Amino acid sequence: EEEFGRFVGTEHALVMCNGTATLHSAIFAAGARQGTEVIVPSVTWHASITPILHCGATPVFCDADPETYCADPEDVARRITGRTVAVVVTHVYGNPADMDAFRDLVKGTGIKLIEDASHAHGATWDGAQVGSLGDVGCFSLQASKAVTGIEAGVATTDDDELYDAMVALGHYGRCERLFVTERFKELRNMGLGVKYR
Repeated sequence: EEEFGRFVGTEHALVMCNGTATLHSAIFAAGARQGTEVIVPSVTWHASITPILHCGATPVFCDADPETYCADPEDVARRITGRTVAVVVTHVYGNPADMDAFRDLVKGTGIKLIEDASHAHGATWDGAQVGSLGDVGCFSLQASKAVTGIEAGVATTDDDELYDAMVALGHYGRCERLFVTERFKELRNMGLGVKYR
């Protein structure tokens, strides 16, 4: 975790059992619940979408840029509503999405920007590693990926609150020593009981 955090350039890196678990944890931490919406690209893998449903939120599909196959920032802007809690951008085939445009879109809104960087280990945007540009970066380390743990995933963030929410959701048995804030301390090692570690 420390080494991956240094590689990406984030304060926190949280290893999980797979990339789908990282996306579920990030979407949960962003506040996805019944009555909320998460914007997600129409060109992606199911793992960017199904965690939204598991949180009870509604996926809102956006168009893809025909040159990059990544989410189109202009179309995302049209789809943001008062119910939007997060935008998931997938760096398709290692090709980074337009992170300047997406950061501008969510700046000052409270909407969380989640990077699905499952195919983009080591890719950069304007000199910064993907996975460090949004609120949470989600990496898969499945056997077919550029960096592999045979089956694993890593979520990266600089945000202590988002980190603690991801720990609380999926790190039963190790929560207590990982929590940074006081928000979930009363859950102790049980967390919310899911074992994504």
